[in-house]
Amino acid sequence: MSKNRLIMSKSSHAAAEGQFLVKMAAAADLVVVNRIVASAVASWPVPDRLKRLSLPLLQYSQSDLAEFQCFLLDQDGAGKGVAMLSKDTSFVGMHGTRCALLHGLYVQAHSQRSGIGTILQQAVIHRARESGCAGLLVKAQRVSRSYFETQGYRVCVSPNVDYPYLYWKAI
Repeated sequence: MSKNRLIMSKSSHAAAEGQFLVKMAAAADLVVVNRIVASAVASWPVPDRLKRLSLPLLQYSQSDLAEFQCFLLDQDGAGKGVAMLSKDTSFVGMHGTRCALLHGLYVQAHSQRSGIGTILQQAVIHRARESGCAGLLVKAQRVSRSYFETQGYRVCVSPNVDYPYLYWKAI
């Protein structure tokens, strides 16, 4: 994968035609990134009040780009998904593995269950491996636990972490 772009052909899981372009997002892409986050949060099976209160905390700003690598998936000219990977690769996962932190994974509501999340994870895993990591950590939202479990992540129990839904996956 180049530092900025990864083009992937449609996988067998994808419902739509065309190619996926995964690129590193810049400040100019934050409007699209936050639109994707808002669409994903709107699809959560929680009360509207919780969605409304959560959304401002989950959206990204230009200052976040100093801390995170932002992977933006474009399909046929439209942003469909986003993944945020911490630039800090000093996290420790199960069995003492050096890990990267997948901070966020969001897919447009109308594009969910089409393979976009899996493609974004492949791009993130590739970058994490390039950084010398042997695992990914995810601080999942309660509503996304089953997604990460079906993707092969395991609950990570650590006495040093008090996050209720911490998941780990060997890469």
